[in-house]
Amino acid sequence: MTKSVRKRANKAITGAQVWLGEIPVQRAPKRIRAAAQTRQHHIQNLKTVLGAARAELAGAEFLARQQEQQRAQPPTEVPVPKQSVPTLTVAPGKREKRLANELIRTASQGKTIPLLDLPGGRTLPDMELSRELTAVDSNVSPDVPLLSALVTGQDGGPVPFFRQILKDLGLAVPHSDEVLVMIWRREQARAHAAYASPPRPLPPRLVPVAQKAQQPGPRPT
Repeated sequence: MTKSVRKRANKAITGAQVWLGEIPVQRAPKRIRAAAQTRQHHIQNLKTVLGAARAELAGAEFLARQQEQQRAQPPTEVPVPKQSVPTLTVAPGKREKRLANELIRTASQGKTIPLLDLPGGRTLPDMELSRELTAVDSNVSPDVPLLSALVTGQDGGPVPFFRQILKDLGLAVPHSDEVLVMIWRREQARAHAAYASPPRPLPPRLVPVAQKAQQPGPRPT
């Protein structure tokens, strides 16, 4: 369980204990507020943190299972012994090149960028923006971060089509929003490290390549 979820769980449990009278209110402002809340408030708080804990456990199991499957497969490429600035392979269109340059600049500053601030972010449909970001990230390899992770949606989280980008790049797509955010934040950290001056070692990628479905054999005649 991550630190943030543990903190929320401890707060919810402590608040419920104060409301039940198991912990004295004394003069602590937080306890006074907890004691003044309703029964339903504390029940909902406990349900919320329980759901978050379950989602994190499911996410950890997803990542462990995917990475175990990836380790079980024979290596397909030789590791790069010395890290260098990643080489992007993008479509020859001017828009994609301009977008790649903007994202590299953002990564070098250790920042993120709102979707609406991208070239065409206020006018192009999501499908077109997703296609352009996928083109920028088309060179999927362990030593190249996903620059699309630097783009934030209106709520400050991943763009609504980040799952589609992962799918189009041939990467595993998690069902849990919590796991998606973990993957997204890790790719941000990788991009910031790759384009720092000087470059820093990249944290390992959390999301593995998607497992290809086995083709059915020929039907018996």
